[in-house]
Amino acid sequence: MSRWNSWARIAWWGLVVVALGVVVAGVPAAPGNPIFLASNPEEVVKLNFSVDTTRILSFVALFVRMLMVVGFLAAAVIIFWQRSNDKSAMLFSALLVTAGVTNGVINYIPDPSPALKAFETLADFLTLLVLYTFPDGRLVPRWGGWLLGIWLAYLVVAQMDWLPGDATEDILDLVLLSSGILALLYRYRIAQPDQRQQIKWVVFGATAIILIAYALNLIHYAALSYFPPTSVVIIGYEIFRTIAQMLTLLLLPLVLTISITRYHLWDIDFYINRGLVYGFLTILLGIVFFLSTLALQNLSLALFGNQYSSIFLTASAVIIAILFQPVRQQLQQFVDRRFFGVQVIEARSNNSSEPPALVEPLSAREQDVLGFIDAGLSNREIAEQLFLTVGTVKWHTNNIYTKLGVNSRTQALVRAREYNVLVQKQ
Repeated sequence: MSRWNSWARIAWWGLVVVALGVVVAGVPAAPGNPIFLASNPEEVVKLNFSVDTTRILSFVALFVRMLMVVGFLAAAVIIFWQRSNDKSAMLFSALLVTAGVTNGVINYIPDPSPALKAFETLADFLTLLVLYTFPDGRLVPRWGGWLLGIWLAYLVVAQMDWLPGDATEDILDLVLLSSGILALLYRYRIAQPDQRQQIKWVVFGATAIILIAYALNLIHYAALSYFPPTSVVIIGYEIFRTIAQMLTLLLLPLVLTISITRYHLWDIDFYINRGLVYGFLTILLGIVFFLSTLALQNLSLALFGNQYSSIFLTASAVIIAILFQPVRQQLQQFVDRRFFGVQVIEARSNNSSEPPALVEPLSAREQDVLGFIDAGLSNREIAEQLFLTVGTVKWHTNNIYTKLGVNSRTQALVRAREYNVLVQKQ
């Protein structure tokens, strides 16, 4: 073990001890409180919750925050345990320690001490440092170190409240975050295939968090059209929304752990593929449902003077059920073609004995799957050999069929031998 690694481990354990100290000391300063679960605390106070209801909500607020802290710390420990000899993994583990404590404890303390502000500044800086160095811990480009120095100085000034106004701080925060995202995108362009998979996991998790938050906020704005802001329904939903958003943040340590430990690293393409398909499917069918319901109700109103809402809601649901499978298949082909480069091979002519040209070569992972198919392994056995899920193996198999222009294992093996792309597995 190198001297650097020994000191890094000592520093990591020291950071964990400080973080646990912040949790122990910070929880009494920021106890569970139902007003932290709603975006309009003054409206919660006006509702005059009973003592029992207040206690329950206070417990829920504290429990969710502590669950978030435990989730971040658990992911940090797993990364440290699995990759303690990796400099970059140590850095990412330290980020999870500081981010978990900051988001679960420090952000809920009304007037944090300078020491706690310094801990929060460290978490912010580590977040930016990870964006600049993920996934191998190296700065690319090298001059990014100068930007990190500038941003560190800005974070210190911001914590000291020396900036002229909140608007200035918001703008600089946006610029700071944007520079980190641009650095990550630049890294993706020059990264190796396995590093790209690591970046995909993190981007997938961050995107999921943003989309879930957006959907929850969209539902909130829609509900405001039917209920007053001070109603129990709106306040209750705000509490639910806050809890859901806090729990959604646990996706970040999850995807970071998968990325760093490389556990099921190549499954991400399958999840992205399915996310795109069902995301587009939900949007399209939602629009169809809304328009069909509106059209049928207006038609009924014009013809019969009554909207018959329940009947036409049922009719719209039947339309959605009929459209679901064909629309899903078309979207699957669209996503495969546009986002994953999978192209359908045209059937060969009846007069030609030559196989059609292979439009898209098989990827290394698809060749591995094809080799195990030739060895007679089932999807589950292939998944165990390649450390993938069964669903991912099926997805790779379907891509192989599409690229080879076949629809069965036997045909795939025959066509693969014609192209000489079959890798024998022992």
